[in-house]
Amino acid sequence: MTSNLSYYPVKTAAFGVAALAITNWYLAPDKSFMWAGVLTILLAVMIGTGLLIRFSQTQKEETALNLQRAVFGACLMVGGSLGVVLVEEVGLVGPGFEKRAVGVFLGLMLVMTGNFLPKTVRPLTAENCDPARAMATERFAGWVFVLAGLVYAGIWLFAPIEQAPLGSSLIGLAAFFVVLAAWLRLREKSV
Repeated sequence: MTSNLSYYPVKTAAFGVAALAITNWYLAPDKSFMWAGVLTILLAVMIGTGLLIRFSQTQKEETALNLQRAVFGACLMVGGSLGVVLVEEVGLVGPGFEKRAVGVFLGLMLVMTGNFLPKTVRPLTAENCDPARAMATERFAGWVFVLAGLVYAGIWLFAPIEQAPLGSSLIGLAAFFVVLAAWLRLREKSV
């Protein structure tokens, strides 16, 4: 492993998640089983990730970096969820906030998926298709998911709460079918 690969952002995010879980545990001790579960899973993921990165002899730097990014993203999502619970417990937000927050998180997950999709390296020769066309299709899919995720999150932020589930679902399904059509078209031209 080279020295430019840093595990500190992941550790910092995990520490923040642990601090939020402990704070929530203090504010809502009746849900202690849930907070203990969050902390246990977090500890297991951090230990497993550290061991995979440290002891895998076949681990490439890019694969280790992708694993760190995935764990970092997961920590941010769990931390965001715990933050939502915390501001609710303290009474800083009104009713409906948790639904909006979950919708925004799902939209941001779609944005992250779209961002990483074209960067995922896989063997294109096994697909029996033109690698340039396959990469262009993956870039297109990435853009569709990023834009759909932004619209999805925007719907949950600004639309009336009664209309947000339907509007965001339509956007998500439309993005899925547009990407599916692009991949099916790629398969047709390669056969």
